[in-house]
Amino acid sequence: MKTPIVFRRSNENGTQITLTAVGDIMMQEETQLAAQNAIDESITDPKGQMSSGFRTIFEPVESDLTRGDLLIGNLETPIAANLLPQHTITSDNKYICESIEVPEGTIYDGLVYGETKYPIRKFRPGLPNFNTHPSLAYALKDIGFDIVSTANNHTMDRGHNGIDRTIESLRSAGLDFVGTNHSEDIQRKTTDESPAEGLYIRKNIQEIRIAFFSFTNFLNQEFLGFRDHSKQVNLLPRKNQPQRRESFLHVIRSIKEDPLVDLVVISMHWGIDYVGWIFPSQRKFAYEILNAGADILLGHHSHVLQPMEKYLTVDGRETFIIYSLGNFTTDMPGIRSQTSIILYLGITKNEAGTFLTGMQYMPVARHCVRNPKNGKKCIQTVAIDRFPHEEFHRHRKRAIRLLGPGNLNIPDTDFSYPLP
Repeated sequence: MKTPIVFRRSNENGTQITLTAVGDIMMQEETQLAAQNAIDESITDPKGQMSSGFRTIFEPVESDLTRGDLLIGNLETPIAANLLPQHTITSDNKYICESIEVPEGTIYDGLVYGETKYPIRKFRPGLPNFNTHPSLAYALKDIGFDIVSTANNHTMDRGHNGIDRTIESLRSAGLDFVGTNHSEDIQRKTTDESPAEGLYIRKNIQEIRIAFFSFTNFLNQEFLGFRDHSKQVNLLPRKNQPQRRESFLHVIRSIKEDPLVDLVVISMHWGIDYVGWIFPSQRKFAYEILNAGADILLGHHSHVLQPMEKYLTVDGRETFIIYSLGNFTTDMPGIRSQTSIILYLGITKNEAGTFLTGMQYMPVARHCVRNPKNGKKCIQTVAIDRFPHEEFHRHRKRAIRLLGPGNLNIPDTDFSYPLP
């Protein structure tokens, strides 16, 4: 039986908010097709109509996602308008994908929008290549997402121009992001700017100022022999890069020391696919980042839930790590890949500082139903505990075995502060 995570300052008064986080928002072929089939054509607003199919996926947990004060998730797909997976490498080492016009009203065609495959390579046959219609950004914004993390191994599935178009889609929808940089912003940067410029975004929630970072351990193009030096994607330093590692930690320290920052949250795309345990080197690096000044590490990439823990830093701060939040949406088969959580973190600020006061999680899972309007398959993310115990028994068991019963959150209950 796992011991509940409890924070020692949980009973202190002050300004109190809840940060909500989810894992990989995967838009694979079956999910995109289901979104296409779920479009509500009775909606007259074109953007609202196009995004309605994606909203259907998250509809069962919308109220659970918006119970807190700020919502973040990992956007594990480009949302690059009209780009094919076919690419060329330019003379200045840019990975550029071809562009075509897609018929209006199409959010899935299996080529521009859908799941294709990279060329077969040794050790990585048929690596998936994603792209999703930009209306997903409007759906996420309408649901209540405040920030998406855009640094992950699929970030460049539609090349450098795909990064630009993804950013343009997010900006058009008014959805904040962190983890990637538009090529025009890179060109405008000067040597006088802070080394943290472009690496983080700061959000002010009820006068609590939180700096959000997002980094990925690798890009899929590396398996094709391509090395990206554009600085459009925020990359984690490797173990064999001590200078980059120290520079990375220095940036975290400098932001933590900024008087305009109360808390530092880092989204980490790391680990190994489908591995449920934590590597010692991964835990060691996590502790280094927390000791440098981070307060919360939100991990993803393994596509399965991984453990979480509270960590006491050398300067006495109680910090939090979840090594992987798992897949929030997915077509991947199996209970391990289809079990995830909605994470709730309580944060308090008073005259003594800003600190974590509690943590809860709600188990969620992938669920397939029939759309009552057309009878076609509808894929949704649902809260496990809204269903009879038998239906998601193994999913629930897995989540509780990994994370323990003590911090379990029940759907449709009000938060009381501090979070227990």
